[in-house]
Amino acid sequence: MDFSLDNEQLAIRDAVRQLLSSPGRDAGRWAELADMGVLGLRIAPEHGGMGAGAVETMLVAQELGRANAAEPVIEVAITAAGLIAAAGTAGQQADLLPRIADGTLRVVLTANEPGASWRVRAHGVTAEATGADGWSLTGVKEPVVVGDTADLLLVTALAGEQTRVFVVDPSQQGVTRTGYETVDGRRAARIVLDGAAATQLGTEPDGLVALRTAIPFGVAAYAAEALGLMEVMLDITVEYLRSRRQFGAPLSAQQVLKHRAADMYVSLELARSTVQYAAMSLASTRSDPSAATRAKLQTSIAGRHVGQEAIQLHGGIGMTDEYVLGHYVKRLVALDHVAGDARHQRELLARSLTEHTTVDILA
Repeated sequence: MDFSLDNEQLAIRDAVRQLLSSPGRDAGRWAELADMGVLGLRIAPEHGGMGAGAVETMLVAQELGRANAAEPVIEVAITAAGLIAAAGTAGQQADLLPRIADGTLRVVLTANEPGASWRVRAHGVTAEATGADGWSLTGVKEPVVVGDTADLLLVTALAGEQTRVFVVDPSQQGVTRTGYETVDGRRAARIVLDGAAATQLGTEPDGLVALRTAIPFGVAAYAAEALGLMEVMLDITVEYLRSRRQFGAPLSAQQVLKHRAADMYVSLELARSTVQYAAMSLASTRSDPSAATRAKLQTSIAGRHVGQEAIQLHGGIGMTDEYVLGHYVKRLVALDHVAGDARHQRELLARSLTEHTTVDILA
């Protein structure tokens, strides 16, 4: 595979990096991301999007990580938009996708359920038909990223024994949203559905096919975001070791600290390889279905190593809220649990093994 970037991909990366270079939350940045075309990455040009490929999508996610940007681009523009494009009817696509692309509609996938690890298949939220096209949903979803401010929800629910995806207006009666701040300073919500009116996304009775098509892009994007976070954390740590002096010499003069920084670099580059492979695989017509899972697992492992070492090498300052490093570590911790932590990704990979051979260790 050729992992080199062409001029157009480099231009997208540099433009997004420049836009996200302003620190903190910028109320107008969502509109600027829309104007740049970032919110239409996974949306076809006929619906106002860029129709960009997987490589461009991962580059944008990586820049979100480098800036530790709080905007829910992955949740809205990659996962939810991709799911609508994969499963929605022509009418739903024409109605929803242009508004996602222009930044006037925030749609999020609502799949997590309390008391259970991440899974695509619904298990605690049920759907009952109320007419020819209407449905009623009952159950609890939590945590839902930016669920307290989303304009529309894509809710997974059990209709009989099948998981389907439903479009729900969260402002209606029958929907209760309780928002709260997460460990990384962002927003999530507990959403209680009590006979909430809903419309099915698409017409297929089994929504798992579309979910398993759209979700890997989101999973790989989270891995790319983690990669961007780790890049900056390593840069900050190396610069600190070079500038911080102890007993008249910089910390970087101590060989053992150099070795620890080098180990951080090795973890980062191994994670980069898996993210790049996932991007190229998703862009291929013969994609590896486990590529996104492998990328999420490797960035989870690397993120724990890089985060812990960065704090240790900084000493006490690494633990303070006033120093930027701690905020990057908190985001890495949160990302580890989004769409399944390392243990969950290992279980997915283990279940994907179908052929085994017996090895005689005494032979």
